[in-house]
Amino acid sequence: MKNSRYKPLKAVAITSLLACMISPTVIASDYTEGRSYTWSPYYNTSSANYNYLVGSNTFYFDQAGIDEHEDAWYFTSEIQNMNDDGLGYYSQTTNIPNPSFDYDDDDNDGYEEELEVTETTIGTDMVANTNYYHYGYWENKTSSSIPGGSLHFIAQRSAWNPFNGEFETVTYDFLEQVEYGAVPASLMSINNSSSTVTNSNVAEKKRVTASKITNKSELEDTKLKQQKFVKDVKRNNKIITKSLEATVTFNAPISVEKVENILEKSNSNLRDYEIKWVNGNGQWVTGHAKKLEPKVREIIEKGLLDSGKEQDLRYEGITSARIELSLDEYEKLTTNEHILFVDISESIIKAEQGADTDVQVPDLAWKINDLK
Repeated sequence: MKNSRYKPLKAVAITSLLACMISPTVIASDYTEGRSYTWSPYYNTSSANYNYLVGSNTFYFDQAGIDEHEDAWYFTSEIQNMNDDGLGYYSQTTNIPNPSFDYDDDDNDGYEEELEVTETTIGTDMVANTNYYHYGYWENKTSSSIPGGSLHFIAQRSAWNPFNGEFETVTYDFLEQVEYGAVPASLMSINNSSSTVTNSNVAEKKRVTASKITNKSELEDTKLKQQKFVKDVKRNNKIITKSLEATVTFNAPISVEKVENILEKSNSNLRDYEIKWVNGNGQWVTGHAKKLEPKVREIIEKGLLDSGKEQDLRYEGITSARIELSLDEYEKLTTNEHILFVDISESIIKAEQGADTDVQVPDLAWKINDLK
């Protein structure tokens, strides 16, 4: 196992918000393998053998755990690849409600080792004794075999501080390590075996999250403010950014072809996007990927169905996308018939707090019926 890339977590003071959420597990964190806290899920990892390295887990909360999450906490499932050399991010999938996805290259080697999905509902929409899952896919970006390594499965507990707009990890729990063997250029696999973990710590997470939009009035107000921001930048010839970073929420799920058409007409670059399925229980299943290609859907569906995570899936389409576009193209894109909102909160926050700020912008797909 490679040496940890992490530094110790620091306790985060969240003024009066944290004061009203104090519990025995708030400041405590644990990096010994196994479930350590009431708020942690009961956890199982599984494996899959495709042309990708797949880290997958299934977990559930008892009622005591759900009750702790009700107090304004965010739950995050993280899968950490401890040997990321040559393995880059491909996609993620979850049935966690209202998810936000993230992937990071913390050691700046060009390959993303950290995959995360966070439930972005304050309180929680998760239900006790319900099986949830998080799939993470890496692809071999080299033409040769890659040595084996290990995946760390970690639960995190975070809070959003409304006073400074920061999304902050307060505590974590390392749940399990799974080893995987050598990764050929054409086949990647995980072997179900565990080993002792030593000298590992999780880095402090500090993100800025955009203001949450909950109704049509807030949506229209945010649109006007963002349009004013763009007009002011253009009017004053402010060189804040060469391009705008936007989260685009579509009016309804759309096809790959329609997304490609929107990108082409607006001269936009795709960063990543989300996909919607509905399972046999009427539950929303969300996928996330960087490459806009049909096989993303095929790979995700095969993994969920073959593993038994799902028995039935109905594909809906792409619900949102993160893109880069020019200032001049912004106004035209806001009038596209397929688009509900072109949210440039990420660019505005980075202009105010620095280009290296890690900004989370929840898309509006889960709330779309309340916003039209």
